[in-house]
Amino acid sequence: MGPLAITLILLLGLAGFGYLCWRKLAIVAALQPEVRWDRPGERLKRLLSIGVLQSRMIAASSGQG
Repeated sequence: MGPLAITLILLLGLAGFGYLCWRKLAIVAALQPEVRWDRPGERLKRLLSIGVLQSRMIAASSGQG
């Protein structure tokens, strides 16, 4: 396969990737901002429970026994 064919395949691949990225980023750009500073006590509790202690992973693994 010659360099011209490889160049065309590369350009088509990059164009397809760019198109998919554009579609995904357009969805993200259309989202509304979210307030993340409300309920700090509840958020800290969930961070410790789910993030640090991994309570969801423990619950999922104990259900399969």
